[in-house]
Amino acid sequence: MKFDSNGRYLKTFDGASQGLWLPVLIVIDKTNSIYVGDEINNLFTFNQNGEITGKIGSKGSNPGQFNLLTDMAIDNTGNRFILDSSYSCGRGGCLSTNNGRIQRFDSNDKFQSQWGTTGLEPDRFQNLQNVFIDNKDNIYVYDTNAGCSTNEFYRLKKFANNGQFLSQRTTFIESCYLTNFIVDNEENLFIPDGKKVKVFDSNGNLIRSWDITGTTYFAGYIATDRSGILYFSPERKKIVKYSRDGQYLGELVGNFNEPEVLTGSDGNLYVINTGSNPRLIQVIDTNGSIIRQFTADHLFNYATDKKGNFYVYTSKGSEQTISKYTQDGNYTILFNIPHTDGDGQIGYPKFAVDTNLNVIVLDSRIQKFRQR
Repeated sequence: MKFDSNGRYLKTFDGASQGLWLPVLIVIDKTNSIYVGDEINNLFTFNQNGEITGKIGSKGSNPGQFNLLTDMAIDNTGNRFILDSSYSCGRGGCLSTNNGRIQRFDSNDKFQSQWGTTGLEPDRFQNLQNVFIDNKDNIYVYDTNAGCSTNEFYRLKKFANNGQFLSQRTTFIESCYLTNFIVDNEENLFIPDGKKVKVFDSNGNLIRSWDITGTTYFAGYIATDRSGILYFSPERKKIVKYSRDGQYLGELVGNFNEPEVLTGSDGNLYVINTGSNPRLIQVIDTNGSIIRQFTADHLFNYATDKKGNFYVYTSKGSEQTISKYTQDGNYTILFNIPHTDGDGQIGYPKFAVDTNLNVIVLDSRIQKFRQR
């Protein structure tokens, strides 16, 4: 759907007539094309007018088909890398397929190549979860085995853009999932693993590691600012910072309650208190100082844009709100919409912000909101 600058309904992005059903994935590229994947393995491309400009996918194991589409990333030349998992657990139990691969398509939806199948070898996959592409177009994928036990593995694999296997990191962590990781400009990989952070070079060699202050088992989320300082949230109790060579630089002073830390599109850090409601969001500059903070009641989803605005989706009772907090501290409700199925109305959406600062909202339809 599309809304004017006052939040009035203008237009719906409708893919239902072309087979879109229960969309679960949204990605926006640098040209502001919108990619939407659904639960029946379709991947649609929309332009900014809401027109479908491309479609790939159906259920199956042939090139261009998927059994369990889980994530997608786009490289610097517009090639798309789509994860087709072999196993996943979610609503309705666990699903096992014979796939377990990465498929590559060009910007015109032409199938180019694929690699992987189900298995435990370095170039095979079990439960593909996420894909990330660095600034040199290397491909990183996060893969696990099924379930969660003391024998659980968590593999972060690196491939060249053509699918050549480069390296693999296998971790065993008590929290039963990989929180996140970062890659620097030299292709060094920083991974929180248990109470440590481990740093690997571009060939997958461990070059250093260190214990995170204040934790005995869980280093937490990792983020970095524009100056290269690393931030961690050990056991979700506080925020500590380190240089990239492991030097402890101190603890941030703030009001933290089970904090998660992320790097925004503007380069600032955002700390979100997950242990309180309303959620407290604190914005931190490169000096480690809190430059502004605000609260969001019943926060479900959030996004940032290149200008330092912070968007939140909140839901309470029958009302849903998508709001924007600007750099100067102003608060604007962009859309305040009840839970119903009519045009101009949404239900528990995901959303993203494009480079034109339009807000694209993903529901059982594709809905576009223009910011005020």
